[in-house]
Amino acid sequence: MGRRGPAKKPAAIAERDGSAKKNPQRYANTLQAELPVECPAPPDRLSEEARVYWYALAGECHKMGTLATADVEAFADLCEAHARRDLAMRNLEEQGEVIKHDRKGAYRNPWGTVLKEATATLKDLRSKFGLTPSDRANIRVAPKDNEDEGWE
Repeated sequence: MGRRGPAKKPAAIAERDGSAKKNPQRYANTLQAELPVECPAPPDRLSEEARVYWYALAGECHKMGTLATADVEAFADLCEAHARRDLAMRNLEEQGEVIKHDRKGAYRNPWGTVLKEATATLKDLRSKFGLTPSDRANIRVAPKDNEDEGWE
């Protein structure tokens, strides 16, 4: 079963609307997360297409505190789903949504199913890593103690 109720507002919107002042415990960062100092490296099994997504997204997720060493395999699955979705979209553009066959007649392109499954996987895994605004609002990670970044 999924989370109950409406999606949580991002903290910036809650602050703007005054919700954060009315109910501050709802928007407080309370949980601690152990993160490596540097962003984890991609696993060797990652395809070249998926590596492009790894390098595009991993740094941001690490900064948000959602990519630790324990999360490498799940994050690799997210990157592979991105690559699979791209492959399915390219094949659908080339071949079309409907394939015509001499004996079988017309039928749906199987790449449509691949696209649908990859998109479903992406939706699930994006939420786990805080890659949507409402999911970022649910992340509970304490800020790093770093004077250079302006934390008090």
